Amino acid sequence: MTTLSLVTWPDKRLVRACKPVAEFGPELANIAADMRDLMVREEGIGLAAPQVGLDMRLLVCLQDDEDSIPYAFINPRIVERKGETISNEGCLSLPGVTVPVKRAESVSVLAQHTNGDQFRVDATGRLAIVLQHEIDHLDGMLMLDRTDPASKFLAIQTMKRQT
Repeated sequence: MTTLSLVTWPDKRLVRACKPVAEFGPELANIAADMRDLMVREEGIGLAAPQVGLDMRLLVCLQDDEDSIPYAFINPRIVERKGETISNEGCLSLPGVTVPVKRAESVSVLAQHTNGDQFRVDATGRLAIVLQHEIDHLDGMLMLDRTDPASKFLAIQTMKRQT
């Protein structure tokens, strides 16, 4: 088990697009499992590799009610978006902050398992929001980039007071 720790704002690693994963296997599976353990310890529902300082397109999330939804998504990409919803989002890398974010109501995501096999997930509700949020991290975007200017300003002021 590796020792992973959260990267928090204003760390520059949070705003860089991540490199695709090219090597699959047990080492990648161990990283994903360690990330999931950290996410659960921190009481999160999703975690992306840059949030632990890793430059790779890997995210983990709590499994949906269906056992068929994997918890690790390698090289995920959204291939379809439907509808629109606004939800209040928080982030383990932006502690103490919640902002309203407009997202697709449902998404279809193509990704790979840690062994390289491809899969597709059609997500709605909380899972759809989590996947969009974490894929944004892989693209170097924060929820602050998707909220209104006033909410962004207040969130940054809150985080500055915490540092």
